[in-house]
Amino acid sequence: MDAAIVGAVAAVLGAAVGAGGAVAAAALTGHKQDRGQHRQWRRDVRRTAYVSFLDAAREVDTQIGELHAAMITADELPTAGDPATNVALRDLGERIFAVKNALEGCGKAQLAVELEGPPPVATLALRASYSLHLWAAREFDRWHSPAMDQVLRIVGRDRATLRFDDGSFPDEFHDQARHVHSLIDELTVLSRHVLDDPSGKFDRE
Repeated sequence: MDAAIVGAVAAVLGAAVGAGGAVAAAALTGHKQDRGQHRQWRRDVRRTAYVSFLDAAREVDTQIGELHAAMITADELPTAGDPATNVALRDLGERIFAVKNALEGCGKAQLAVELEGPPPVATLALRASYSLHLWAAREFDRWHSPAMDQVLRIVGRDRATLRFDDGSFPDEFHDQARHVHSLIDELTVLSRHVLDDPSGKFDRE
């Protein structure tokens, strides 16, 4: 029986038998309000986590795009001694650190989504975060293989046996961008469905 109906019946009985019925009605109504307040609190917490992750993911996307442009600029300039080259290389270094910092922020935001769930959103956020990290690694390797080789030596890995992914991640920059954007868009839609769904069905998946 619906809690509101039970509460109404208890209130009516309370008018006949005294204060006991009124207390029962108040307890049932309060319980319903508590559940509603908890659902609203849970929704607010999840919304904050989702928005934070989506903002962080889009920041990584922006920084990788700016890094790509900076790498193209640096690649087209003379290799040594030219003032413009020095400026471009300095900008390139700043862009690399900007991507690193953005990825760290994205990783922290993804952990919050993983904690808050539900599982379909957490899984998709993990896929998006992984793809962003993979995109950055591919970009670093594409434009500065010696640096990647140095990193591999430090961590004791061999390029011949290193696989960045299972082969499903695209090779070209613009295809990679579309792949990442589609994951972010999919996550945006799914997050909206979860926040708008009162049944909690996503928590049972």
